[in-house]
Amino acid sequence: MILNKIISIFEYAVVRTLQFVLRFQSYRRISDAGALAGVFFEHIGIRKRVAIENIRRSNLIIHFVQVSQLVSSSYEHLGRTFFELLALDRIDLKQVRDYELILPGRFYDRIAGGAIFISAHIGNWELMGKVLVEKGVPMAVVVKHQQNAGIDRLINRQREKAGMVVVYDDEIMKLRRLIEGKYCIALLSDQDFGDNTVPVNFLGRPCFATAGPVYLANKFQVPVFVCFAIRRSNYFHRFEVNSFELDMSLSMEKQVQSYTTEIEKIVKTYPDQWLWHHKRWKVHA
Repeated sequence: MILNKIISIFEYAVVRTLQFVLRFQSYRRISDAGALAGVFFEHIGIRKRVAIENIRRSNLIIHFVQVSQLVSSSYEHLGRTFFELLALDRIDLKQVRDYELILPGRFYDRIAGGAIFISAHIGNWELMGKVLVEKGVPMAVVVKHQQNAGIDRLINRQREKAGMVVVYDDEIMKLRRLIEGKYCIALLSDQDFGDNTVPVNFLGRPCFATAGPVYLANKFQVPVFVCFAIRRSNYFHRFEVNSFELDMSLSMEKQVQSYTTEIEKIVKTYPDQWLWHHKRWKVHA
């Protein structure tokens, strides 16, 4: 117990120090420092075995050498994304120079009464949230409690400084108020933290997905969009919001599978930018 507390304090101190140093750097240096951190974490092997196992278990048809390259690229992208998150409040991206934003027709009219945004851990989803807020989208992001409470608060402060409202997945009443307040609710729906309940097929293997986006869309009768952030180069992003129609006449399982298939498509297109380091294909009791 005491050892865990000491480790948590140390982890927070390291991350807080990193954040302080990054405040004095340019966006490109922040991103490049993150890439170097990714190389370091790959070298010491943090969750590397999980990433390799996930890639091999998927239906991606790639050679052994390509698996190693894919893992390395994934670490680099994850490092960039985390460091950019630590400095989210001071990164000032300019449209055309730093990113392109693709929105569907009548987007602002359609989200006037609120919406559900389904996204995934690909590219820099945090920067996409910041850009959408800057473009006048009322954003609330659903997050899970992190094990390190200090780092959890630090990260959520960055999101809040960028204009996003943070709501934990167990804050049901707050989430309801935000939806009734016509917020766009963003959910990262590509991972399984042990509480997913709907059986689906993802990358060629059976697993479980969350019913959250479908449940909220059905209950509150708001439109659904799938949103993906793609890193087109080290410092240039494409933020894409696509209309998505849930067929509410179908079963919950088929509706959840429909959005899971959209996530699968983007992962197959940009596998080097997805978070492979989490155990996706869990067996539930």
